[in-house]
Amino acid sequence: MTGPTNHAQATPDRRGETAGFVTRGIAFALDAVIVAVAFNLTLAGTVFILSLLFGKNLSDVSVEPIVLTASFLGWSLVYSWFGLAAFGRTAGKGLMGLRVVRRDDGNLGVLHSLVRAVVAPVMQTVTFGVDVLWILVSSRRLALHDIVLRTKVVYAWEARAARPLLALRRGDETTPPPTA
Repeated sequence: MTGPTNHAQATPDRRGETAGFVTRGIAFALDAVIVAVAFNLTLAGTVFILSLLFGKNLSDVSVEPIVLTASFLGWSLVYSWFGLAAFGRTAGKGLMGLRVVRRDDGNLGVLHSLVRAVVAPVMQTVTFGVDVLWILVSSRRLALHDIVLRTKVVYAWEARAARPLLALRRGDETTPPPTA
């Protein structure tokens, strides 16, 4: 039987490497769920508080769909802008260990974050998703909006937590399974 495997060499540090399509897709889905849940909870809370203040049941009040749509899009914009400007990532990207940086690896800054928060979803919509699918054919794994805005999405974590799971997958019996 051989000695323990050196997992520091077995699992490379991927920090700074451009993230791929699947990881970015999962982060996007997480962000979509977070935005939708937070928007609906805020809307319900606002209706509840206004009902208490005015003494009327406002849950039956009809709101024009265009107003709800505009409010949701505004909510999404602020969510993305704030996350990128303050932390370099949205909550979904953070959960997936991703970070958005300038092409030179610098932080985006407030204005660049705002421009990305506006332009990326517009390009995704106008191109019917080709913008994001470009990641699959780009040798640098960039979406079209990344190219236009001179940004990239990179891994921002070291894969130490995944090492025991990777060892189990390889059949390395010298590494104990992860504990809770």
